[in-house]
Amino acid sequence: MITAEELAAILEAVGAHIASEIDRKLTDPLTRLATLEARPLARDGRDGAPGVPGPAGERGRDGVDGKAGVDGRDFGDLAVIHDGERTITLLGGAGDQVREVGRIYLAGLPLYRGVWTDGREYHSGDRVTWGGSEWHCTMPTQSKPGDGSKAWTLAVKRGRDGRDAAR
Repeated sequence: MITAEELAAILEAVGAHIASEIDRKLTDPLTRLATLEARPLARDGRDGAPGVPGPAGERGRDGVDGKAGVDGRDFGDLAVIHDGERTITLLGGAGDQVREVGRIYLAGLPLYRGVWTDGREYHSGDRVTWGGSEWHCTMPTQSKPGDGSKAWTLAVKRGRDGRDAAR
């Protein structure tokens, strides 16, 4: 039979592994915004670059070349940053400027928070151990699991003590 402490350790290890995998997959090649460089898109010949012919059948105007346009951006100028919890931030860059494009909050994502602590705020998706059982939080609360609060749902019930093996 597994003890509550062993169960808590297993749940913590699994949660940490999942969080690190999410973080690795979201941030590996994309967090290079500090050293953002212009990355021109491939030219297809329609941008008026000297020495690059246009598509067959198109003819440019006679005279002086026009002003060169700004190179396009690619997805290398986008960064996805995971805070290790439930928030994913999208950042976009142009030259030296970086701007937050948006945030994604993964409400309800299960996160193990350890043993319940009095006075701590818990949110939907938080999981805690208390009284040898594991509890799942369904709404923001500071209440104690098992005290009749609708904010907590029993996820894993504490087992009974085993019989003494020395019999």
